[in-house]
Amino acid sequence: MLRPNSAHRIISGLLLMLTLGCTTHVSITSRGHALVDTKPIQGAVHPYQWSHPPRPDPGPFVVAYFSTIDNLEKRAETWTHHLFFKLIPCSQKAHDYDDLYSGDVFLATGDERSRILGDSAALDQTLYKVHIPVTLETMIRQMNVIGDLDVAKYVKTAENDGVCIKLGGGQMWGAELTSNLIQSPVAIHDNVLTVVTDSQQGS
Repeated sequence: MLRPNSAHRIISGLLLMLTLGCTTHVSITSRGHALVDTKPIQGAVHPYQWSHPPRPDPGPFVVAYFSTIDNLEKRAETWTHHLFFKLIPCSQKAHDYDDLYSGDVFLATGDERSRILGDSAALDQTLYKVHIPVTLETMIRQMNVIGDLDVAKYVKTAENDGVCIKLGGGQMWGAELTSNLIQSPVAIHDNVLTVVTDSQQGS
């Protein structure tokens, strides 16, 4: 038997799905990248609630920044069980759920916002960041957890078609949050992960 509050959440979710549809879309804009040694342990936007948090990946990382005018925290709480980003080949179809790597989304610090969104044209934007390992081996370890994924073929697709970032998340009652693709600051060449320059990323 469902508890009253559980039933209320399910009914509210179904009403939201019927009113607004099953998917909400967030528009994001790439805002550059930086290299860091570690990533935060806490402070992710609507993260998965682990009973025993997994061991964090070792650094260093490429931090990819992006901004949006959407209230990502509120959207994630309404439409997802937890919010995540994923690295995928830029040619990947919308409903293919494989990925090269996935992880939490973090709100950028005040210093990062001042440095990256200093212009007045970005006053309506909120800045976020994601952390990408700098080695392909770290990604392959995560991909190998997916038993039916042809990892070598998938990596080759990303090498040929480019690597993009996309946001994701969903609820058991059918809701889904998604975003547009943005170019990631990493590329794959001969099974080696490289960090692209700003000029390469803009080309």
